[in-house]
Amino acid sequence: MEQRRNRDGKATWEEGRLSDEVDLGENYGPDGGVLSHRGSDSELLGFDNSIPSFARARGDEILKGVNYASGAYLGARISLNKQLKNHRITVSRIRSILGDNKSTANLLSKCIYTVGMGNNDYINNYFSQYYPTRSMYTPEQYSTLLFHEFSHQLKILYNLGARKVAVFGIGVIGCTPGMIAMYGTNGSLCVDFVNNAVQLFNAKLIPLVEDFNKNMLNSTFIFVDSYQIALTPTLTTGVKSFEHKLPTLHAVM
Repeated sequence: MEQRRNRDGKATWEEGRLSDEVDLGENYGPDGGVLSHRGSDSELLGFDNSIPSFARARGDEILKGVNYASGAYLGARISLNKQLKNHRITVSRIRSILGDNKSTANLLSKCIYTVGMGNNDYINNYFSQYYPTRSMYTPEQYSTLLFHEFSHQLKILYNLGARKVAVFGIGVIGCTPGMIAMYGTNGSLCVDFVNNAVQLFNAKLIPLVEDFNKNMLNSTFIFVDSYQIALTPTLTTGVKSFEHKLPTLHAVM
């Protein structure tokens, strides 16, 4: 896959300070001391029990959950493929703590995994004016490309022991201020062709989840329609409703 693709590690899901790497944008407090609504800001909000990041989890902490989500400035992020490699390391550490494969598999089967990707693949690649991706792929071709990679990544996650997985679709990125400023709305509330492209990807996730539930033994996959969750308040009150969105979720990946 083209290395410029962001493989969105979810800035909105990471727990506040990603790692010890000082050049990652989400490692810093919000500008002017104001919560950003981009990173999850969990530490600054005072949550004592937020899931620790992979870089910071120590010892038995990993038995209670690990957050692999990566927030950063464009390229300085941890891809979903890298996050899967990190999860493999976590599984190995859990096995060392619990002592055997059966206990490890039992613990992992009880964990709830929340997984999402794709926002940055569209915002900062396909619809970016700095990359030629749109001239290389139609919206349908690009959504298929992302879908095949994501489905493969979810299969890897299952093979690593995940049995309860919430798969998040892409949100209404055509309603983000950046997309509106870049393309305009032609009288609509949002950039419709951006949202239409995103929906091509989201639509593929529903039958995928159904297929996984049918063919992945002892597993439960659910699709969380981030697009529809965000769409209703946006269309009801306009783009300003982004100031009053639902609390950010803390993700495993």
